[in-house]
Amino acid sequence: MYGLELLHGTYQEAVSVFLTKYGGATDDYFSEKSYARFKAGEIKTLAKRKISRTSEGLYCHHIDEDKMIMIASPNFIRSRDIPFDYQRKDRLVYCNLIEHGILHLLIASETYGRESEFGCLPGVGGYVNFIRPNLIQWLIDGVEPKLSWQKACRDAVLMNKHAARKLIKQMDRFLFDHYPSITKKELEEGCEAFQY
Repeated sequence: MYGLELLHGTYQEAVSVFLTKYGGATDDYFSEKSYARFKAGEIKTLAKRKISRTSEGLYCHHIDEDKMIMIASPNFIRSRDIPFDYQRKDRLVYCNLIEHGILHLLIASETYGRESEFGCLPGVGGYVNFIRPNLIQWLIDGVEPKLSWQKACRDAVLMNKHAARKLIKQMDRFLFDHYPSITKKELEEGCEAFQY
């Protein structure tokens, strides 16, 4: 249902499915020149390339989030010295909001027990703080997104409330089964461990 069968496979298999389904990125996430200048402290902001497909309801996901968190965050780029190779077009994949959740859940599952390498719970933060709340607000609570790109992303996964509840319950169950240290309360309310 809604791609959840991909949770029976690996993260890399899911990435391959989405690359085939949506095609690859046509450009790097950031300009390589601005990236180098930003890391050197010469400029304050990064120049993002025109890779967005949110008008189609698709998010751009960094494939290497199973190796390093917050790959597009300026603070993390500097503090963790994130290599530009993670920003290259062949390291990006498109997915809708549910598929984005699947990718984050698979990352959480495959990195369980290695939290110390990341300084957090990899995959979990994106699911708990961004993906899951959007699914609940947009599909169950009926909150109307304010921005046109958010509406397109909501519309790409639109379903009735019953189906949405069932979907989120299945996604949460996968997280509990594969990341047993997370409690239902932490999932519902978030917790500091999920913050970056």
